[in-house]
Amino acid sequence: MQNPHPPIYIAATRTLTTLEYVVSTGHPLISGVVLDHTDAMDLCHRFVKMSRDAGHNIPMSRIPLFRYLHVAKTEEEARANAEPALAWTMDMTDWRRAITTGSEVNQRLDDFRRTRTQVPPSYDYLAENRAIIGTPEQCVAKIREFQDEGIEYFGCNFDFGGMAQEKVLRSMNLFAEEVMPHFS
Repeated sequence: MQNPHPPIYIAATRTLTTLEYVVSTGHPLISGVVLDHTDAMDLCHRFVKMSRDAGHNIPMSRIPLFRYLHVAKTEEEARANAEPALAWTMDMTDWRRAITTGSEVNQRLDDFRRTRTQVPPSYDYLAENRAIIGTPEQCVAKIREFQDEGIEYFGCNFDFGGMAQEKVLRSMNLFAEEVMPHFS
């Protein structure tokens, strides 16, 4: 490991064993986009307590929390841009999870969609529980909820599900101009 080295973060999701491993390293947890907001925050709170109990005392403020994020001038535009991208992302995630041997190279996503046995979460569910999608004001309010929980290191996944680059760039620019100033 180079010295000094860049920060090291270790991801965990649901298993206690993985969380225990992260705590044992003394490195901060990183929470990605796969968990619902409530589950992600529960994981972060459990990590902070376990870290304190282990003598590492890593605070909530050092945990990077990532969310799918899309901001647009109107809620309708944000939804129109994000809904197909989130649907594709969930389909791809479920498909990859269903492949237990080999790879997806010789398989087709459309075949999986026709034969799957579980329906992915709806857009409304994802937008409410796993993503931040809306107007600048709506995004600010949702990020503040995480800030109120102690999150200070917030990361955005702007480019998801094959969204057109111009939509991604518009969202990033709007985020920089109208959301970020609320957190400086």
